[in-house]
Amino acid sequence: MKNSYIFLKGLIGLTIASLTSVSLFSCNNDGTNIIEDNIYAHLTIEESQNGSVFLNDLVPDDKGIYNIEVDTKITFNVIPNEGYVLDSLLINGLDISDTLSFNISIAAEFVVTANFSKEFIEEEKGIISISDEIIHGSITFKNYENHAEVPLNSEIEVEVAPETNYQLSSLTVNSIDILSTKKFIVSESIEYIVDAEFRYVATGENPDWSYLYDNNIEPSRGRNESIDSYYEPIRGLKGEALKEGLHEIIDNHLEFSYNSSKNSWLDTDVLESDTSKEYVFYQGALNRSIHESLNREHVWAKSHGDFENVLPMHSDYHNLHGCHVSLNSTRGNLDFGEVDTSKSYTDMGEDYSWSVSSMKGNLKGKNSKGQSVFEPKDEFKGDTARTIFYMAVRYEGDNGEIDLEVDGTIDQNNFYDFTAGADGLHGNFEDLYEWATSGIDPISDYEMHRNNEIDQNYQGNRNPFIDHPEFIIMIYDKNYNGPGALM
Repeated sequence: MKNSYIFLKGLIGLTIASLTSVSLFSCNNDGTNIIEDNIYAHLTIEESQNGSVFLNDLVPDDKGIYNIEVDTKITFNVIPNEGYVLDSLLINGLDISDTLSFNISIAAEFVVTANFSKEFIEEEKGIISISDEIIHGSITFKNYENHAEVPLNSEIEVEVAPETNYQLSSLTVNSIDILSTKKFIVSESIEYIVDAEFRYVATGENPDWSYLYDNNIEPSRGRNESIDSYYEPIRGLKGEALKEGLHEIIDNHLEFSYNSSKNSWLDTDVLESDTSKEYVFYQGALNRSIHESLNREHVWAKSHGDFENVLPMHSDYHNLHGCHVSLNSTRGNLDFGEVDTSKSYTDMGEDYSWSVSSMKGNLKGKNSKGQSVFEPKDEFKGDTARTIFYMAVRYEGDNGEIDLEVDGTIDQNNFYDFTAGADGLHGNFEDLYEWATSGIDPISDYEMHRNNEIDQNYQGNRNPFIDHPEFIIMIYDKNYNGPGALM
């Protein structure tokens, strides 16, 4: 028994001695190793390929271990690599990514693990749509469906399919012209609405131009000469040759004084069927009692060529119309064009103290390009356009006269541009051409009667675009492939 006691005593002594020379660990319920021989915790940060983690104001030892005094609150600095974001920051499995801080409350071994993932960036896109008001043709997107979401900086190509006997005349995206390229760039996260207009094109041996006419009174040159004889010199011509040929026919007309024009309206600006009414420009047929109060409206504004008191331009009856004084003044010398009604504008029929219902639809405002324009109501769009094109053919700069031409945005891939060297310019071509050729305001009995009266009883020349509105297409349209004039 004595020897056994001595052996046991020695074994206990050895065990106690060993504990004084090594670090001892015990284990918490969660598996954390507790350091029992000092007051420091040991913290190791695992490496990550997609970011870095370190402790603010603390430096690890040469083995990469942070020795942290117990009861210390530590804060981590996390830097993801470019294109990555922090998913979670774990310290012994506990996610602290919300605060990036942790309180060291015991002397234990701590392992920090950071998990990163690729950053998701939602790609900005625009929407491309096709207007649902397109008629006489269709448009599609080459590589996208209608109403598709498209990444920014994408180039969109528009495909066009006109109906038979129709031709593309206008192609816009959010009111911006893309007719020449049929392409646009999606540069903003907005909706891009593409709109198109198609116009009728008469073709074949006997083209049908009836869509341009709506009159019952036939063109007339009296008993001795037919309309065909009057225009015979331009038979078969197109393009610039037709423009020059028409000029020779209507040139050198009989001049009248500017003041005399008002008297002529009692003959020219009436309906042959009802001479009790006088046609007032931009309004319509009104009681003749209004006659004395009317102003003379130069449809081609005289400042567009500076022909104040210069004959025959200043007094050309084809260009002078009776007009309400205030409406005439408000139109001023503005170019003609379609008003962008999504922006501020005024309506002559309701926005002024002098407004009357017959003026409604005459608008003044900005067009889609930001230019101040005057837009006649539909009933006078064709009258206005045919007058402007008449002036551009009648006055070509010969015989000491000035050269007048229609200007504005002219798509030179599709239309002839005669503006080079002109003395006076009036616009806008694209709108005036549309008003003259689309059928929005066909020739009326009033226009035909006026043309006949000015020719037979006053100036002795005609506005050819009232007799043959198709001449405008034949002159200006580069893509016109039908027969020549009168053919």
